Amino acid sequence: MRFQFLFLVFCNVFFSYCQDTDKVIQSYINGDPDKKIEVMFANYAEIESLSKDTVLYFIKDLQKVGIDNDREDAIALSNYYFGHFLNDNALLDEADKKITEAIRFYNFEQNDTMLAASYNAKGNTAYLRGDYGIAEENYLKSYDYGKSSGLEKFKSLSSANL
Repeated sequence: MRFQFLFLVFCNVFFSYCQDTDKVIQSYINGDPDKKIEVMFANYAEIESLSKDTVLYFIKDLQKVGIDNDREDAIALSNYYFGHFLNDNALLDEADKKITEAIRFYNFEQNDTMLAASYNAKGNTAYLRGDYGIAEENYLKSYDYGKSSGLEKFKSLSSANL
């Protein structure tokens, strides 16, 4: 009886998750460039959990949207997430390049929240390489930009890494 109850709870949660994921995917596919950026930013962790092919589809599509619509913000966000993807797959040199490209744009735009996130990601790349001093420098930059943003989430982003 207990097993059946747990199985029903699991199925309910799983199917509920699938329905939510389908809504996210449909929202992205049917969205204009602003909506695609919003969905990608708000739901990347969920998208990332699906499969490598799915993640690459979303990253490449967002990049194409940016190119087709002359939207550097979409290109920068796709570079940022592509950097994460490359880090997760131990392609550290390429990850560093993509994150650096995102940082250039966010510096130009003075986007402190994304600079905090990007420098944290750049710190993670350096850490994975074993460049602990460089990692710490990037984590400190991330903290400074997070503090400037005024948002606690971005201020504390790199705190665990310091």
